[in-house]
Amino acid sequence: MQISNQDSFQIEKAICFLCSEYAKSGHNPKPVVLHSMRVAFYLMNTGANAETVITAMLHDLIEDSAVKIEDIEREFGENIAGNVASLSEDENISVYKERYKENFDRIIQRGTEAVAVKLADLYDNGFYLSLTDKKTQVIILDKIADFLDITEGVLAGEIWGMLQEKYKEELYRINEENN
Repeated sequence: MQISNQDSFQIEKAICFLCSEYAKSGHNPKPVVLHSMRVAFYLMNTGANAETVITAMLHDLIEDSAVKIEDIEREFGENIAGNVASLSEDENISVYKERYKENFDRIIQRGTEAVAVKLADLYDNGFYLSLTDKKTQVIILDKIADFLDITEGVLAGEIWGMLQEKYKEELYRINEENN
C-alpha cells in the first residue's frame, strides 16, 4: 500500500508526538522511541495502512509515559486510540501470564490492525532477548509462542512469518547454550 502525502503528515505528527511526550514523561529504560519507530517501519514496509503505522508508533506510550488514551484520541482519533488501548496491558492484573493473556484477548477482539502491531512489537522485542537472563528469555519466548498460536488464523503474512522465524532462532540459540 502506498502512503499518501496526507498520511505521511499524520505519521510525522505521530513521530513528533511520540518523541515529545516520551521526553516529558517516559520511564522505560529501553529505547522506547527507537523501538516504536522500528515497529512502525516494519509495518509500513509490509504495506500496512497509515492508521496501523501510527498505532505502532504510539503503541507503548500508555504503558511507558504519562500519556492518557484521551490524549491519543484527541490527537489521532478514536480508531487509533482504540488500537493503542487494546495494545496496553492492564497493570491491575498482577499475575504476568494472566495480564498478557487478557491483553492478547483484547488485541484479537480489536482486529487485524492491533494484531499486526503486536506481532511487529514482539518481533522487535525479540532482539532484546540476549540481554536478559535465561528465566526471562523463557518467559518471553512462552509469550511469543502463545501469541503465535492464537494469531495463526487471524493474521498471517510477512510480520507473522518474521516473528515465527525469530522465535525458532531464539529457541535454537537457547537450546544450544544450555547443551
